Amino acid sequence: MKSVIVILLLFWSNVSFSKESQFIASVTGMTCPMCASAVENKVKKIKGVKSVSVDISNGTVLIVGHEIHGEKLKKAINTTRFKVTKINKKSN
Repeated sequence: MKSVIVILLLFWSNVSFSKESQFIASVTGMTCPMCASAVENKVKKIKGVKSVSVDISNGTVLIVGHEIHGEKLKKAINTTRFKVTKINKKSN
């Protein structure tokens, strides 16, 4: 019986009940893979960010994570040499 309780506790400790959020940011100035890498690495450092996908041809960044906020993402990207022109939360 104790082993069943331990297994259930381990299972529940790995389950996240917070809702996943997706943001799409329009970013100016990204022209090459190194630009994309700089933005991606900066955003990945934010707590809660699960994935980052940069599209330099469209100048967009898709960010997925738990308990992340648009202003925090914008601030992080703007500390690179690139600038966010708009950021929107996508509906899931």
